[in-house]
Amino acid sequence: MRLPAQVAANTATAIPFWLSLFSVFSGTAIAIDCTNVTIANANDAADVRKTCTVITGSLGFAKDLSVDINLDGVQEIKGDVTHSGCEESWDDCAIPAPFSISSSTLTRIGGALSFYYFQGLEELSFPSLTEVYGSVSLKRLHQLKTLDITKLARLGYFIIEAANLTKLEHEGLRGFTGQNKYGSVAFNAAAITSVDSFFNYPIQANGSAEQSGVTISGDYLPNIKSLNFAWATAPLLWVSGDNINVTLGNSKVSSMEIGSLVLKGNITSLARDSAVKNLTVGTFDMEGDNSMEALDISFDQLSGLSVSSSDNLQSIKLPSSARAWDNLDLSISFCKSLDLSSEYDGKEQVWYWPEKNMTSISIIGVNITNDFFDSFLDYHANGNNTLKVLKEFSVIPNRVQKTAFNCTPFAELKERGVLAGTYQCSNVTASGASPNYLNGVWHYGIASVAIAFSLF
Repeated sequence: MRLPAQVAANTATAIPFWLSLFSVFSGTAIAIDCTNVTIANANDAADVRKTCTVITGSLGFAKDLSVDINLDGVQEIKGDVTHSGCEESWDDCAIPAPFSISSSTLTRIGGALSFYYFQGLEELSFPSLTEVYGSVSLKRLHQLKTLDITKLARLGYFIIEAANLTKLEHEGLRGFTGQNKYGSVAFNAAAITSVDSFFNYPIQANGSAEQSGVTISGDYLPNIKSLNFAWATAPLLWVSGDNINVTLGNSKVSSMEIGSLVLKGNITSLARDSAVKNLTVGTFDMEGDNSMEALDISFDQLSGLSVSSSDNLQSIKLPSSARAWDNLDLSISFCKSLDLSSEYDGKEQVWYWPEKNMTSISIIGVNITNDFFDSFLDYHANGNNTLKVLKEFSVIPNRVQKTAFNCTPFAELKERGVLAGTYQCSNVTASGASPNYLNGVWHYGIASVAIAFSLF
């Protein structure tokens, strides 16, 4: 028998209702929507676990989530994974008992992974996750102690702020997805002992220092005592802290280029891995280091070298490749133990002057003798005025050094136009008992030479 059209329509509309009643009384569950999912409790997680292999939208966690969540079975989330909790200043910010979120099967997140003020979250475990196309932003996670991202190799950028994080499982970051154009890695707080897994592949970070620069600070990473950095390109590497050993490169990278390398605080050593065949650094700056005794500038290219206020530093080595450095800006100041009395250490030449124009030479408050300039003066012998120091020449030795320093040959270079910019130089007489610092600062104005007062 054929039903009238209106009856048929009413019957069709009623079918979902009867099915829902059947499911209630029979105990049969209707599949949840795997488009955009919010999880507030363990039952929600169980439904997702049973139903959703792929979440085609985003996954969110309720603000007051406080139970363990297991999402084994979910393989991909095409959108974001998010949570935003309450801030400490809010009155309703109770911290629940510790809980975890995990999925052993999740391999990809197509959007961002963003947790903010996730109170109570102690463990986050996605060991099979290989890619997060957007950012990984884990901020203000004050209870997080364990992070397992073992297989995570590609992401947009990474930032973490979890002061109690002591366990990190991670094999290695291999590249950025390009989601935010410039990739970056930032550690704003963590108690882990190593971050090398983020830097042990030859990644090319092509943004500016503000966009892609790397900062390893003892203020935020107090338990880091060594850093092995092997990105192929980086605009900035800034390392500060106490008793940190820094190694550039590993067996995976043959060429490295760092725009600016900065060491602050008590960095114990700086080394170059033997596998790195070419190491180019734009500028190198070391300041306030009271741990390092010997500094080996084993770079193939360098445009700026600045070392200051490093009282325990005793020697600096400049490689033979320095002879080809063009327009080097050299500044060494107030390193009271540093000995620049010769270009040689025994029979080994340890300092090579550039055989090119230099931008500046500024050596102040350091133990230095004329022998340290032997090669430099040889380059300009016999009236050779081709090579120049373009902007500044300043040599003011340590006022209490017991060896002599004579400014006469440099005054001659100034007269010949070799030292083309500003000029100051202080004579020192040798004294075995009490140093006698001469009032002999050679200072040149526009076209005249005058003996000025001592700067000390």
